[in-house]
Amino acid sequence: MNYELISAIIVYSFLFFIIYKNRKKFQIMDKIFIVYKWDKGVDFIKKFSKKYLIVFYTIGIPICLFFMIFSVKMMWEGALMIFSSPNPEPTVALAIPGVKIPGSPIYIPFWYGIIALITVLVSHELSHGISATIEKIKLKSTGVGLMAILPLAFVEPEQKSYNSAKKISRIRMLIAGSFANITLAGISILLVTFFFYPLIDSTVTYDGVIISSTVSEGPASLAGVSNNSRMLEINNESFTNITGFHHALSLITPGEAVSLLTNESYYEFNASSHPDNESMAYLGVFAEQEWRFKEELSALPLFILNIPFILANIFMWIANLNLAIGIINLFPLWITDGGKLLVEIISPLFKDQKKSMIIAHYIFIICLSLLLFNLLGAYFINAVNSIALQ
Repeated sequence: MNYELISAIIVYSFLFFIIYKNRKKFQIMDKIFIVYKWDKGVDFIKKFSKKYLIVFYTIGIPICLFFMIFSVKMMWEGALMIFSSPNPEPTVALAIPGVKIPGSPIYIPFWYGIIALITVLVSHELSHGISATIEKIKLKSTGVGLMAILPLAFVEPEQKSYNSAKKISRIRMLIAGSFANITLAGISILLVTFFFYPLIDSTVTYDGVIISSTVSEGPASLAGVSNNSRMLEINNESFTNITGFHHALSLITPGEAVSLLTNESYYEFNASSHPDNESMAYLGVFAEQEWRFKEELSALPLFILNIPFILANIFMWIANLNLAIGIINLFPLWITDGGKLLVEIISPLFKDQKKSMIIAHYIFIICLSLLLFNLLGAYFINAVNSIALQ
């Protein structure tokens, strides 16, 4: 029984029921958002608005500008990868917690995804609101809503107050949400790396690295390497954990002869180039860590022993979603903070503001084309190749 999918169906059905039952309280905003406005949220945000945070948001400006450029660069490189690959895969995919979208290589576990998504929305919009309050940009309302079936939160500034604010104030407000997401992602990665992973290491014994499966027609598969066998050595480099396996693999170059010792047999074959990086060696194996809890901890309930693993997974998904959504929100489009930030940056370059907006619109069209190609281009190319082969 797929408890993840059942959980997703129950929660999403309940969410849509609440929206339907209170449909008169919801509004359509910008033709694509269904929102519920909460005016009291403005007073709530004021409690967190401390003037010293202006330093935090000022530091965030160059960092967010970097990630805005980085997001465009990644989309451009993704498009080139799709063009150059004989069997391309999407480099951007939609993801809904608990739902496996056909064709999407990304799956987000439901409860981990929901918890992480809540942190994304709260940190992003709370930070926007705090920055606006510090910059004395009046807020009309706060609220929650949906874009299609994707949950969202928002703060709504008074347009007149926003337009009359200093440019640097508007910029600090625009980057506040994404910078909060990126900061939270960094804190989560540090927690996992320097607290939860060492804690997990102290509770388990690593027994080896298992080959869960081999890639069809890959070097290991062609050499006859068995599934579910335990790797002991690669080119005389012994290891008992995934870190050791990756270290041994890093010492190999594409095309180099490989000797692989497992608990079942000894194999010799040549490594190939990794499909995603030609400079990396590729064996064509899926490796999993084999481990067990230390015997001195056997008296503790299993649930207690699993808490560090659960928390590590939660914080890793918090890091993943906050970083991904923070960067995507900086990608320059009409509806993103990155798009509004771009307008603020290029407007001083032109005396005629209409001209600057025209240029911004052209940039948005190019970026939207890149996004759509990264999302759908691989399917189109594979369909054309399939028709050509028939």
